[in-house]
Amino acid sequence: MKTVLLFASLLVVLYAKKITMQTRRTGSLRAKLIATKQLQHYVEKQRAKRVGILKRGSEPFRDFYDDFYIGEVDFGTPGQPLLLVMDTDSSNLWAIDNNCDLDACNGYPISGYTRRKFNTNESSTFHAEEEDFEIEYGSGFCAGYLATDTISLAQINISKLEFGITTYLDDVFGYMPMDGIFGLGWPSIAVDNVNISEGGDAGVITFGGFDDDHCESDVDY
Repeated sequence: MKTVLLFASLLVVLYAKKITMQTRRTGSLRAKLIATKQLQHYVEKQRAKRVGILKRGSEPFRDFYDDFYIGEVDFGTPGQPLLLVMDTDSSNLWAIDNNCDLDACNGYPISGYTRRKFNTNESSTFHAEEEDFEIEYGSGFCAGYLATDTISLAQINISKLEFGITTYLDDVFGYMPMDGIFGLGWPSIAVDNVNISEGGDAGVITFGGFDDDHCESDVDY
């Protein structure tokens, strides 16, 4: 389920041409909470959660306030369009199971987003694997099982790709206007101080080449 599996599938296509994927900004949760006068309630709820975590141990937890960028990915056959966080701070791909009826899976109204979930029964190419998965993010925890199916993104179709089907989400994910996470990073990358925005409302991810419109020809790493 690591990003390397997805990128290995992409390489054949990427050698042939450069492909771009449109993204858009979700907007700040903090701003939405302030506008609807629910910020204090949210802060108190997260504070209570921290108290419970400290009683159990030293598990890290961070509030979700800032915005992020999402892109559309089709899952299954026929494709079901879901909006995923383009996350350079993780290396896993997962979508929310249509059968998960937790509040966090359905999404909270304060997010301003009508959540879409992956209906595995509607995909003719879906195959569930007999293996569970768990991921601990800085903001919370998710769990479910592994599966394979066809996904499509940025004009690329990938069959039998392994990814996660999420059947449990921590409460914090219910506030996020997204349907899953698309991990673009490597497991060894740093997890702090990731700056993904310079104030724009949208962006582009370029696979298989450089963004000639926004980058100089000489790129240093």
